[in-house]
Amino acid sequence: MNLPQLTSAAAPASPYIAVRAAPWRGQASVWRSAVEDGFTLFASVPFAAQIGELGAPLEAGPLWRWDMASEMVVDIFDGTLASITDLEALAGGNAFAVEAAPGEWEIVAAATAELVSSKRYRLTRLLRGLRGTEASMGAPAPAGATVVLLDARIAELPFPLAETGSPWNLRVGWPEQGPADAFVAAQSFTPSARGMRPFSPVQPRARRIAGGDLELRWIRRSRDPSADSWSLASVPMVEEAERYDLEILDAGGAVLRSVEGLAAPTFVWTAAMQTADLGGPASVARFRVYQVGVTGRGDPLEADIPITEATA
Repeated sequence: MNLPQLTSAAAPASPYIAVRAAPWRGQASVWRSAVEDGFTLFASVPFAAQIGELGAPLEAGPLWRWDMASEMVVDIFDGTLASITDLEALAGGNAFAVEAAPGEWEIVAAATAELVSSKRYRLTRLLRGLRGTEASMGAPAPAGATVVLLDARIAELPFPLAETGSPWNLRVGWPEQGPADAFVAAQSFTPSARGMRPFSPVQPRARRIAGGDLELRWIRRSRDPSADSWSLASVPMVEEAERYDLEILDAGGAVLRSVEGLAAPTFVWTAAMQTADLGGPASVARFRVYQVGVTGRGDPLEADIPITEATA
């Protein structure tokens, strides 16, 4: 699974793997090769993960607050689920990766878990799009989509950053089987260093200042797990430098102006630029902004907001 970095102890570039088998025999081995033979041992998975699938479509929901309307119906293959307190959910408990589209995982936390039939749970009081996965939210995520409980039973795959984007063949089985055994699981996988992708900025603002110029602003987010704290005055900067790419849009979403390499979360769209781009002063601010990291652009913030007037 190409997921964001889940804990401060995890390697940012590493993807994750979840393995289950019935019965579980103690430890699974992961072998890899860039071709169809010559597999070498790559990682070991000591625990069986809790894996299931959506028993019904999961509709899109609100971000950065409790989703009280949606419910996530999950058929768990093994084990049980339980309700937790709101504080435990806010601290990362009962977090699930939901494959809303192939290779696209939304992270959802659920405070309430209700057993409704054998191995089927209704999860409610949800937190959606966690760890910067809001762009991966399905509309809806389909029934049958894979669901993985994100706890200590998933494991990191130690792909280095230099191997990002390269396809690999993986084999998963018991150590005594070896990668050529007919009963090992085979899968192709391309690591993306998802954990190093910058999160989208937030809180877009547009203010008209002197001479009809427009000051566009936004707030930086951090992909560092330690940034999820209520006590920090400023979130950590883990990118090599603060940098943004900005696109000014027309009413239909077409790009009118591109500005790359901004070193601060602000841009002045001058009156002359507005005339060149729109034929006159802008009545609303439409723009798209990306934070840029070592792996390139992160997910964008797309804004279509009214303009406030500067106060004297």
